Amino acid sequence: MDNAGDVVEEAMNIALENGAKRSSGIFEIYNDKSSLVTSNDVKENDKSTRFYFSIRSLINKEASGHQYCCSRNFKDLEYKKSSLRAAEIAKMSVNPSKAVYGKYDVVFDPLPFADILQHVGSACSIFSVEAGFSFLKDKLNKKIANDNFTLIDDGSLDKGYGSVKADEEGVPTQKNVLFDKGVLKTYLHSYSSAKKYKVKTTANAGLVSPEPWNIVLKKGNYSFDELIKSVKKGIYVTNQWYTRFQNYSAGDFSTIPRDGIFLIEKGEIKKPIKGIRISDNIQRMISNVSAIGKDAKQIVSWEVSSVPVITPSVLVKNVNITSPD
Repeated sequence: MDNAGDVVEEAMNIALENGAKRSSGIFEIYNDKSSLVTSNDVKENDKSTRFYFSIRSLINKEASGHQYCCSRNFKDLEYKKSSLRAAEIAKMSVNPSKAVYGKYDVVFDPLPFADILQHVGSACSIFSVEAGFSFLKDKLNKKIANDNFTLIDDGSLDKGYGSVKADEEGVPTQKNVLFDKGVLKTYLHSYSSAKKYKVKTTANAGLVSPEPWNIVLKKGNYSFDELIKSVKKGIYVTNQWYTRFQNYSAGDFSTIPRDGIFLIEKGEIKKPIKGIRISDNIQRMISNVSAIGKDAKQIVSWEVSSVPVITPSVLVKNVNITSPD
């Protein structure tokens, strides 16, 4: 792309024209070629392009908005929308109030909820289960999430950011249903782990262990406005970082919302807030998913770096909000 600099300049100007005082970010372009040769006479060549765009717009140190977009081709890269939305969130975030801690219904934008889902996907790897890093151990074919929670991994997904022709053992990638209406249906396997458990490989072999390719949450029927209107007392989260687990096997974790956090009262976004941490349990959160949006977004970001995630906005009931200190 000879015009990559023009793309960056256009994106920055969109943010400035819509209220941002300054912006910064990254525009990355990848052209990948790979070859695989195995001892089982597999020979495979693959090539791909990938585009990654990140912009953070600020009005002051307490008012910022951060947005990402990614695509396998440039024409689908929504960098203009990302620049506009980053500026809008920054404007909404001016003069935040200190939050009151407690239990809240939380509307997650795709960006922060993708961070949650990447850990669910990683917990499905049989390696994580065996190593004691998964809250899904001994829960195969058990219902552990809400009825509306259907999650897949698909390495063959058309235009999926993580899609590949074959896994590291040369097995053609495929669609695997991880959760079907809240029921855990499979772990992710390589050929060797599948042989051990007397199941078929899910075509997720990595260089070291089985890993997901593209995590996809099935869409719901709610618009974003309908999600907000359904909340009497809650919080709207546009981004988060520093997601860390206190106990991997139990699923206890915490994460810090950032770049635009808002109080919701009686179905309306009332005011920006600051200084919160989400301290909860990942299994409890997916069991409390009460509504799912219908406009999904593909996410790769600073935090969502282990596996691409496609998710709509999501409403989760009774999330535990604590101090960030």
